[in-house]
Amino acid sequence: MKIYDWITAHPDNHLRIVRYDPAPDVIDEHGNLTCGGEGTSTVMFDSTTGEGDLAPDLMLQEITNDWEETGEDDDNAYTLEYIPDEYWY
Repeated sequence: MKIYDWITAHPDNHLRIVRYDPAPDVIDEHGNLTCGGEGTSTVMFDSTTGEGDLAPDLMLQEITNDWEETGEDDDNAYTLEYIPDEYWY
């Protein structure tokens, strides 16, 4: 699901969009670097604080976490994580 689709389906919910930058540190069975281990998280948009901007390219990112399972945070905002395009093959 893309961030745009989530916002369309939940227009009244608060959300936080987090860019997760994994470190491509594992070689897969094809010899390509892939992500394993921990990375860093950067808040790109937060509707509870007004931080960030909902840029068009941000709206088209694929959500990588299970937001239905994690639910709302303490401040009633859903956290949607995505991984930057350079990490997708």
